[in-house]
Formats: sequence, C-alpha cells, structure tokens
Amino acid sequence: MKKIFFSLIALCCAIAAQSQNDQLTAILQHGDEVSVFTGADALASAMEAAVDNDIITLSAGTFKAAAITKSVSIFGAGFEYDAEAGTDVTCIYGKTNIGVSGETVNDINIEGVYFDGDYINLGPETNDGPIVGLRFTKVKFNRDIRVYSDVSNANFDQCLFMNITQRGYPDANQIVADNWLYNNCYIGGNMSYFRNGSIKIDHCIVNGSPYTFSSTTVPVLCTNSIFTNNVGLPAGSIPQYCSFTSGYSTGVNCYSINASAIFSDANNADYTINRTFELKEPDTYVGNDGTPIGIIGGNGWSKVPSTPVVKGLKLSVSGKTLNVEYEAKTR
Repeated sequence: MKKIFFSLIALCCAIAAQSQNDQLTAILQHGDEVSVFTGADALASAMEAAVDNDIITLSAGTFKAAAITKSVSIFGAGFEYDAEAGTDVTCIYGKTNIGVSGETVNDINIEGVYFDGDYINLGPETNDGPIVGLRFTKVKFNRDIRVYSDVSNANFDQCLFMNITQRGYPDANQIVADNWLYNNCYIGGNMSYFRNGSIKIDHCIVNGSPYTFSSTTVPVLCTNSIFTNNVGLPAGSIPQYCSFTSGYSTGVNCYSINASAIFSDANNADYTINRTFELKEPDTYVGNDGTPIGIIGGNGWSKVPSTPVVKGLKLSVSGKTLNVEYEAKTR
C-alpha cells in the first residue's frame, strides 16, 4: 500500500509539473520526501540524487539515457501508446549502462519504459561489476542487450524484444547469466553466446530464426511456449508443453504446428501493436499449468504498467502552496 501511495504522489507531482512547465518530469521519492526534476536530462538528475531503494517515476516522453548505478525502481507510463488500455510511452533514448565497475549492485526494478537508440549494457563494459536481482516488467527493447558482467536472478516479465540480440560480451566464456527467467515475453531476436548459468523461458513466443540460440551452450528450460521459424534449442534443453514449427522430438508433451495455424488474429507470429496472440484452439494447446501456451496463458500479457491512473485532477494555487485534488485507481 505504501508503494502505491507514494506512486500516486509522484504521478500527481509529475502532472502538476507538466501543467506548469510543459516539460518532461522525473519524480524522485525518498521515504516521505519527493523531488521533481524536469527536462530531457531529468532521469540523469534523479539518478544522481537517488540513493538505494529510492523510486523514480517518469512522465511520458523521451528522456536521455542515464547510467543506472544504484538499487532503484524506475516506473514509466508504458512502452507503447494504446488509447484503449490508457498507456502512453516513456522512452529512454541512448546507451544505457547498468551496474558499477568493481561493485555489486542489487535489486534494480524497471517497469513501463521503451529502450531505444543504443545498446543496453548489463555491467560497466568490464567483467567486474556483478548485478544481483534485476527485474524488467512491461519493457520494450529496440536495441541489443550486451552482458558484460555476471548477472544473476534476472527476471523479464511481459517484455517485448524487437529483433535484438541478447548476448554475453565480449568474452562470453567468462560471463555467468544465472537464473534468468523470461515470463510471458515476446522474443523477436537472438539469445546468443550464453555459456554459463541457467535460463528458463515460460509462456513466451520466440519468433527468432534457426540461429536464435547461436553459440549458446547453456541448456534452456522451456515450458508452455511457442517457437516459430524453425527455432532450435541448445544441446541438453528439454522443452515441456511447447509448440515448434519444426517439431522437437526430445520434448515432453510438445506440439508440432505451423504459426499460420495456431493464432486466431493473424497467420504468423510477427508482432504488431494490435496483436493479441489468441490461439485458435486454446483448449487443445494447454500448458502444464492448465492455461493456454504462449503469452496469453500463465500470468497473461498486458502493456499496462502498475503506475496508478489519475483522473479528475484539479490544481489550485494558494499563496506559495499548490493544492492537488484527484481521483486515482490502481491498474
């Protein structure tokens, strides 16, 4: 409840600041204290002022990328505009470095943003700044994710990967990607050069190519997912309750079916804004949890971040005091 309360304060502050300054806004929450930063560099300013466990709420708009070097939570307005869902776009543009050279960074949470323009580097471009606890929720990636340092306990939930490469870099033999979980994600690119660690894919759509897992030697645990375009898996992987366009003889309860026959909203698995990825036969292609395979099963697929919706906002000024009245609901 406390998290929701402070998020409401931040969102109201952001709207109030935008109404007065018509600028991009980053709200930094530290306990009961709230600070407002504006402009394209607002994210960088908020990160500089933040300490571990702080919350940064970003308005819609395009922010310059900033190094994420602290254990913070960053919430945006969404990764894609959708009038029906009530989402807008918070874009972080440019190269984003996550981590600190020579130090371990714990528990970074990013939700409801769109990364564009340059690489996302996990680690400070050297293999000496581990990251433990990294969560991306409802995030769209439009550029490569390069893994420079050991990363453990990484969770990608309801994320969208657009024709990108996720890879160990530059020496994949020394990088450990341990306990990486992909839940209800659309994966449109490669996951290459992962040599150490463990990876699980559950209720995802993997629409890459036969080379999606090129040079990846980590066996992947795949459950309840749909693989198209003849995507293969690393040696030792044992998929369960998955669909493959080329079939998969070593799988457990796996289906062989073409992408043109499995979805009811299109005859392929390509991503578009309006895709729902509903199945033609949801009662036939069922996962080990009793829900349909693919991104609509499991925990489901949604573009809407957890930032509350604020309606009926009224602003008034009394002397030096800005009064804010609003109605709000969680999503």
